[in-house]
Amino acid sequence: MSRSKTPCSWFVVLLIAIVLSSSEGCGGRGNERVDVYPVSGTVMFERVPAAGVVLQLIPEHGSIAAKENLKPGGVTDERGHYDVMTYATGDGAPAGSYKLILFWPPEMDADPMAELTNNTGRGKAKTPPMIPDGPPDRFAGKYFDAKKTEWSVNVAEQEVNEIPTIQL
Repeated sequence: MSRSKTPCSWFVVLLIAIVLSSSEGCGGRGNERVDVYPVSGTVMFERVPAAGVVLQLIPEHGSIAAKENLKPGGVTDERGHYDVMTYATGDGAPAGSYKLILFWPPEMDADPMAELTNNTGRGKAKTPPMIPDGPPDRFAGKYFDAKKTEWSVNVAEQEVNEIPTIQL
């Protein structure tokens, strides 16, 4: 018998994966951290700030982040703004080139299961868009493939790395 994951549990699994893949000790340097530089930006959907979009920077082959198995990421706030993190909230990303991928889980309220039913907790469950073999995504996986993404990001060794606004 197979169990299916709810959108909430997929979201939690994805966030844990981002944090674990970016956490200290995942690379070959032991307790030594790679220098990171602030990175931020904004995601808009149909000209409105997109809150709750999960983004991840996938390092290009050969970069220090790739060698250290670091995958910086972030989540947009109610203004669509995000600050990338590698080791701690908003600390940034190692210098180098990245592909940017996006995932937007279904909106969740105080009762995550209410979002999947008719908001009364009863009735037939709605089926949110899915990433094949992955979590529910309001973008239906369109921006989740690093090989197909249209966004490249270069993080420089400087105090401000502002990624141009992503308009979807």
